[in-house]
Amino acid sequence: MAEAVINEAAQMELKHNIKKLNKVWVAQQAATAPSAGGLGHDQNEVKYHNGIKYERKQNGPFQGKLVSQAQILSIDGEDYVEYRVLTKPSFF
Repeated sequence: MAEAVINEAAQMELKHNIKKLNKVWVAQQAATAPSAGGLGHDQNEVKYHNGIKYERKQNGPFQGKLVSQAQILSIDGEDYVEYRVLTKPSFF
């Protein structure tokens, strides 16, 4: 019982810390990203689907892709980071 309470508290703290890190990352990107001629974000930069916000990333491993915020998953006691990426279907 006590272990479950500790695990729940640890998960809550982890989620809180990730939210703080995401805010810092966004602020750093806004401060360092070059301005696109003052145009800002157009309608293709942010999309919503089923309550999930997808943003087009300007750099990093998902550069140019519409990506959701990271979610921490625990599977069989191991932690993973889940990102949802939107792409249009392509056929070979």
